[in-house]
Amino acid sequence: MPTNLNPSSHLTPGVRFLIKGLAALLAEAIAASGVILVLSRILDLNIPINATWMATIGVRPLRSFVKAQVKRFKEKREMKALGAIEAPSWKGKWFGNMDLVLQFNEQVKTDYVVNAARRAARAFDKYVHLHGTTWNMDILGEGFVFTLEPEHIKQILATEFDNFEKGKQIYTAVHDVLGTGVFNSDGKR
Repeated sequence: MPTNLNPSSHLTPGVRFLIKGLAALLAEAIAASGVILVLSRILDLNIPINATWMATIGVRPLRSFVKAQVKRFKEKREMKALGAIEAPSWKGKWFGNMDLVLQFNEQVKTDYVVNAARRAARAFDKYVHLHGTTWNMDILGEGFVFTLEPEHIKQILATEFDNFEKGKQIYTAVHDVLGTGVFNSDGKR
């Protein structure tokens, strides 16, 4: 007889990740619908059902966008206080730089890992020519700093490891795949 009776322990990491994300998304949508319903009753408004659905669906992207803008504002203020210089930014044509993400993905998706890495390097070449070896890129409102500079990579992975926090979001997203190794740990964690 099995000793582990926890049904979630039999799910793959990807399925657990999807269930957790779906639960959060549903909770947010239900809360938004509830707020709309209560407000419509309090204010005696007749809100069409399709408007309620649109507001319910739109709450997640709107919340994410506002959260990203507030975070970006705080980061810029902190950078200014420290006298830091912002890395150059890639600017795409579509919202959230999705055109750049899709373009890059198209360049690397059809080959084996080694060849995909070579294609990725070639894909970066034209941007390195424009922005240098370290740059910032917002992806759907979330800022990421990329570097191909060997000295920076050495500092991130070895000499100044404790100064480069990956954060809870990255740790949670890739823990099942990478565990707690060098690519997914912050300092002593």
